Amino acid sequence: MENLLLFIIGTAAVVAIGFWIYRANTRDLEALGKQLGLSPPAERTQERIEGRGTGWQSKELEGTFNGRPLQIWQRSVRYSPLKRQEKIDIYTMVVRPVAAGANLPQVMIEPRLRGGLLDLRFGDMPEADLGNSEFSAAFRVATADGTWATHLLDAEVRAAILDLRTRWIGGQSGVFTALADATGFGWIEVDARRIAFLIPGTPMPSLSPKITDAAAVLEQIAYRIEGVHA
Repeated sequence: MENLLLFIIGTAAVVAIGFWIYRANTRDLEALGKQLGLSPPAERTQERIEGRGTGWQSKELEGTFNGRPLQIWQRSVRYSPLKRQEKIDIYTMVVRPVAAGANLPQVMIEPRLRGGLLDLRFGDMPEADLGNSEFSAAFRVATADGTWATHLLDAEVRAAILDLRTRWIGGQSGVFTALADATGFGWIEVDARRIAFLIPGTPMPSLSPKITDAAAVLEQIAYRIEGVHA
C-alpha cells in the first residue's frame, strides 16, 4: 500500500510539473506573438527530423513581419554525446518560407567548432569553400553544391552574418569565443521550402531582439533564392 501511495504521489507531481511547464510555454508564446505581430497557426504542424540526432519540430506562430512571411517553430533534438547519456536540446526556429523549386541543394551555415564536433559523432559533411578566410574561420558551410552556396552567401550576406556574430557573441577569436559560437549562436538551414535560423532556447519574449536580427538575415538569403527561382 505504501509503495502504491508513493507511486500515485510521484505521478501526480510529474503531471503537475508538466502542466506548469505547458502553461509557462503557452504564456511565453502568446507574449512573443504579440511582440512580433504573429499568431498561432490555424492548424498546428509537427514534423519528425532525422540526421544528426532525432527529434521533432512544430510550428508555433506565423504571420507577416516587416511585410514578409515569417514563422516561429520549436525544435527538440535528442542525441547521445556518450553511449549511455542522452541529451535533448531545444531551439527556436525563425523560419522564412520561400517560393522555389523542389530540387534546390541544401545548405547549412554553422559555427565551425559545432560542425566539427557533430562530424565526429555523425560523420563528415561536405564543405564549400567560399574563398573568404574571415568567414571560413568562424563558420563552416556544409553543402554538396559549392556554386549555389557561393551565390547565396555573397559578400553582403557574409558581412551580415559576421556582424550578427559580433553583436551576439563578440568579434574576438580564440577558444572561448569558439565555444560561445558553438553553444550560443545557433545555425542557418536552407532548403527548397524555407530558410531557418535556429537559436538555442525555447520561444520566449526575451528572444525577440535575436529573432528580429535573424529575420533580417533570412530575408537577404530569401531575396537571392527567389530572385533566381521565383
